[in-house]
Amino acid sequence: MHAAVPPGGRSPKSTNGPTSTTQLKPGSDSLQNSASFPSQVKGKKRERGDQVSDPVKRERSSKMEDGDAGHCRTESSLKSEIAKITEKGGLVDYEGVEKLVQLMLRERNEKKIDLVCRSMLAGVVAVTDKFDCLNLFVQLRGLPVL
Repeated sequence: MHAAVPPGGRSPKSTNGPTSTTQLKPGSDSLQNSASFPSQVKGKKRERGDQVSDPVKRERSSKMEDGDAGHCRTESSLKSEIAKITEKGGLVDYEGVEKLVQLMLRERNEKKIDLVCRSMLAGVVAVTDKFDCLNLFVQLRGLPVL
């Protein structure tokens, strides 16, 4: 199975043959080089691959950061609009309902609405007293967004 290691700690193969390629004969030199050459090529390929992937990774991360910043802006505008509507006592007119549903749909198309916004929206609907506004909210497909 495995060869026994001599007391010096080296295997018999390394002590019997030359260790550097400069001492090899020309016939065996080509054999040695062909055996080690693919590993050198693989190393170079990896290096090039790493260089190519690094800018791509940087590009992706910057795009994700930009997307997150845009999402935070729309989310904060949605929250501020919800706060304004809540201060008025809920949805009081058709314009408010239409504006709220448009904001909700825009936010939903960009990214899924988070739990805090959903809770605030549910609060707006809960404090709305006008049946007509609630009915319009449902007709404009505001309910499925929640």
